Amino acid sequence: MQIKTIKELKKNRLVQNFSYLSLIQLFNLALPLVTYPYLIRVLGSHNYGWVVYVISIASFFSILINFGFNISGTQDVSVNRQDKQKVAEIFAAVLIVKFVLFTVGLLAGLTLVAVIPRFEGHATLLILALFTAISEVLLPVWFFQGIERMKYITLISLSSKLVYTILVFSFINQPHHYVRVPALMLLGTIVAGAVAFYIIFGRLKLSLILPSFNQVVDSFRKSVPFFLSRISAVAIQESSSILIGTFIGMKEVSYFDLARKVVQIVLIPYNILNQTLFPYIARTLDMLLVKKVIRFAFFGGIGAYVGIFFWGDFIIRLLGGEEMSHAKLVINILGLTIALNGTSFFLGNTVLVVKNHSRFFNQSIIFSFLVYAAMVSIIIIADLHSLHLYAYLVVLVGLFDVGYRYYFVKKLKLLNMKTGAGNNC
Repeated sequence: MQIKTIKELKKNRLVQNFSYLSLIQLFNLALPLVTYPYLIRVLGSHNYGWVVYVISIASFFSILINFGFNISGTQDVSVNRQDKQKVAEIFAAVLIVKFVLFTVGLLAGLTLVAVIPRFEGHATLLILALFTAISEVLLPVWFFQGIERMKYITLISLSSKLVYTILVFSFINQPHHYVRVPALMLLGTIVAGAVAFYIIFGRLKLSLILPSFNQVVDSFRKSVPFFLSRISAVAIQESSSILIGTFIGMKEVSYFDLARKVVQIVLIPYNILNQTLFPYIARTLDMLLVKKVIRFAFFGGIGAYVGIFFWGDFIIRLLGGEEMSHAKLVINILGLTIALNGTSFFLGNTVLVVKNHSRFFNQSIIFSFLVYAAMVSIIIIADLHSLHLYAYLVVLVGLFDVGYRYYFVKKLKLLNMKTGAGNNC
């Protein structure tokens, strides 16, 4: 077997994409480690809890605009990337749908702010949070994934995060400045959006094409199943923060958010692999590679949980200080989801979706949400609200999701073939 030289490896698109995404995630790891401790100490756990609360609400708005194009749009661009005309049509159609959804969603969100008494006194905070959803329009990460140019995602992501980080230390230095957090996020997004569109039209020379009405409708239609699954996923991820803030308190939202951030940091390698492999596997159907990655995801998650369990106190003091010590048990509980979510990522996108079994991928999320909704209903009716109970519920739903996906992958023998007749255009 001939060993590849470093020069040959650099020419490998998959290795390049992995490297660029690793750089993104390195900054995703480093910058929050700088800004989070600062924000939690300056704003206090209560005010920071309000920021998390409104951002969680805005996440539902973001997923409306995303509308599943992170999967359907990426896949369409990936299989048609040699046809520049077709790619331009796909890009324009998706952008039009996203802009329309942003406009409709923003009007609905502003209406809710005006009529719900709970937001009185925090209306500005929520409105600014809603506007941050424009990132789904201005930052077409799905497009760069489809053409497998991760270096541009790196540049865009770094632009946004660096601008935001600089602004945080420049303009937030009092507890009442918590309302500025979403405003600074929005400014970072606008700067990164300008960079993104310069790259697309200035560097890549993508043509600006007005798609037909049928093309727009077709793009919308193909994303509906992914939208239903994605909104179910976001409901599971973000509803806990909203429910904890509504029924328990904003300090508890901060504890839950810290625990979730720790888990998200550990899941960074999985996100890198998932984003890198999805367009590659969509073309090659290399199931042998996917099987190896799934094993890494599961056993790596178990190892990561052991580390979190023993180093949890140190992590909490580093990120949040003594005030956040109550997050320890929550971290121990949510840490169980690392192996579950990491495995589920690859069973979903790189197996079920690329093997044309998207309905099982979507069903797993929708049914997981129904399980979550049923359990939440019981908690509300019985008045059993507890920070730790909501954390255990997230674990239960994660277990159901990965179990559902594994059942159909096993039943349909989707991992048995090493490779398949992928689209190699």
